[in-house]
Amino acid sequence: MVKEHFAVNVVKLGISHGQYKAVGEVSFGVKPGSVLALVGPSGCGKTSILYCLAGLNLEYSGLIEIFNAPPQRGRRDISIILQDYGLLPWKTARDNVELGLRFRGELTGARDRVKELIARLGLRDCCHQYPHQLSGGQKQRVAVARALSVEPRLLLMDEPFSALDALTREDMQELFSKVQRELALTTILVTHSLEEALFLGDRIVVLSQSPAKVLLTLDNPGAGNRADPEHVSRAELIRALLAADRNQGGKL
Repeated sequence: MVKEHFAVNVVKLGISHGQYKAVGEVSFGVKPGSVLALVGPSGCGKTSILYCLAGLNLEYSGLIEIFNAPPQRGRRDISIILQDYGLLPWKTARDNVELGLRFRGELTGARDRVKELIARLGLRDCCHQYPHQLSGGQKQRVAVARALSVEPRLLLMDEPFSALDALTREDMQELFSKVQRELALTTILVTHSLEEALFLGDRIVVLSQSPAKVLLTLDNPGAGNRADPEHVSRAELIRALLAADRNQGGKL
C-alpha cells in the first residue's frame, strides 16, 4: 500500500485549558492542495485545533506537522480567517486587503497581486469603502483577499460564512471553491454546516463532543458539486453519528 503524503499531519492531538480537556486524541491528515472540513458539535474543540495549527497556542500534546515542520508563532506560510473577519474599521477595503503585506514590508512588490485579488473576488467597486459601508458578503471577500494576499501555503478558516444569509453564503462558497481550486491551496475549514462541509471538503473529519475524538474520517469525491447524489446519504451518516454520540454523552 502506498503511504499517503500529507501537507498537514496531526497525530493524537490533545488540548487542555487548565483542568479542562478540550480535545482528546484527534488524528487526521490533509493532502496538498485539498480542503479538509472539521465538523462537530459546539464547544468540541474545533477552534482550539485551528489555534494550535496556526501557532497561536503551542500548549498541546501529540504531533502536528505542517509541511514537515511544527507549528510556531509568526509562521509566514499560514493564514487564518476568523468568524468576525477581523477588519480594521478605520481602514478601507483595499487597505484591509493590504494589511498583512504592510506588516511584512512586502506591499511595494505585491501591488499587482493585490489588484488581481481585488478583481478576482469582485471588490473593485467597493475597495475604497470602509467596513461599516460593506455588506456581509463584501466583508467576507475582503477577509479572504487579505488572507490570500500573503500567498499562504495553508489557509485556516473558522466558520467563515456562518454570519451570512443563505443566498450570500452559497455565493461565497461557490467563489471560494473556485479560487481554492485555481490556487490548489491547502485548506482546513471549521464549520457547523454539513451542507457546507460536503460542498467544500475533499475530506471530512467528524468530531465528537468535548473532549473531542474522531468519530469518522470521510473522503468526499463530490466536493464542489451541490448536485452530487451521495451528499444526502453522507449527511445522514454524519447526523446519525453525531446524534448517537450526543445520546451517549460523548462516549460513543
